[in-house]
Amino acid sequence: MQHPLKIAIRPQAVREIAGQALRYGLVGLLNTAVGVSTIFAMLAFTPAGPFLSNATGYGVSLTVSFFLNRSFTFKAADRGFPALKYLIAFAIAYGANVAALSVGLWAFKNPYLSQAPGIATYPIVFFLLARYYVFAAPQHERRTTAEPAE
Repeated sequence: MQHPLKIAIRPQAVREIAGQALRYGLVGLLNTAVGVSTIFAMLAFTPAGPFLSNATGYGVSLTVSFFLNRSFTFKAADRGFPALKYLIAFAIAYGANVAALSVGLWAFKNPYLSQAPGIATYPIVFFLLARYYVFAAPQHERRTTAEPAE
């Protein structure tokens, strides 16, 4: 009798997830450059202060990341309000970031070192939410990434 929890991961599925993770990282690098450039440009060329510049930079980079992740990282079609789902995923990932930062502050007692857990947590949580919630294909269109082992 086959054990119900025993599964075999297909190499194709591993390659797909690894490719998406790599593309997600590239989008993240580009997105960081866009966000920081927007913030600095607003500070240098407009009367906007640091908070408005920061909020604008994050707004621009969140928009850019949505479109790049939808079309390049996950190659997803528009289904079920993906922009709203993306904002929800962002809020959850940011919440995880803040929670990890809080743990870091408690553990390390150093505001600089304490950033590390949040910096590590945010992209992992956001990637998983983007893959399995925001840009997930409907159930009837999904290819199985894991099949029962024999």
